[in-house]
Amino acid sequence: MGGNIMTIQNANMKAVAKLAHAMLSTLLLMLAAPASADQLADIKARGKLVVGIGDAIPPFTFRRAGGEPVGYDVDLVRGVAERMGVKLEMVSVAETERISALQQGKVDLVASTFTRTPERERDVDFSVTMFYSPQVIIVDKASGVTSVKQLAGRKIGVLRGRTADKNILDVIPTAQIVFVDSYAGAFSGLKEKKLDGFAADNLVLRTNLKKENDAERYFFIPDFNKGREAGFGIKKGETALKNAVDRALLDMEASGEAAKIFDVWFGPKSDVPIERTFKFQANQ
Repeated sequence: MGGNIMTIQNANMKAVAKLAHAMLSTLLLMLAAPASADQLADIKARGKLVVGIGDAIPPFTFRRAGGEPVGYDVDLVRGVAERMGVKLEMVSVAETERISALQQGKVDLVASTFTRTPERERDVDFSVTMFYSPQVIIVDKASGVTSVKQLAGRKIGVLRGRTADKNILDVIPTAQIVFVDSYAGAFSGLKEKKLDGFAADNLVLRTNLKKENDAERYFFIPDFNKGREAGFGIKKGETALKNAVDRALLDMEASGEAAKIFDVWFGPKSDVPIERTFKFQANQ
């Protein structure tokens, strides 16, 4: 009988010791783990919002003669920083590095006509949509191509790091996608017959065509028009920061500031005037 009692006591002591060890290990892991991220709190503590921008995406984010960044996205993000009560710092980020810059904490926001796609939404969050614009395809008029169907199996250029390739393949599954690094490279590719077509954002494309001496040689394919909506990119899971950015943009819409900024860059006196057919809206 006594032996059985001792055995039970020993077993209980071992069980208690095992449980205590497990609880201690859990406590140590909790103490060692970093606190949950709150990027908005970090931004306010440092007094500065760091935003990644593109250097050559007029009229959204670009530099005039190597100077300070300007553009539609730049003006909007200035308004966001003002409403947060912090300074704004803008740093250049390559288009192919926008997502990694957010994920690695190199920037707080990405503001460079950043297109919302299901693939990107798996990696980053987006603010409310602050721009709508279709993607289009141009060809050299001399090619004789007048319909998207005629581009089946042909080489179509898209800018590296953009989203036009997926839209093209949705419509032309047999298209050969060729990535290019600049609008100038795309125009040269069309002239030299290295490309049969070039797909890009309608507004940015028309803005860059204005720099070309022979812009009239290009033809916009009428039966290709894929919608595109853009927002500010935000690190995944930073709910407080996203809410603050959304509130700022919605306040700019309500005050009329957003419409005024749009008019500066896209109004009747702009390089490429277009009508504002949208408003910033919550829960998009």
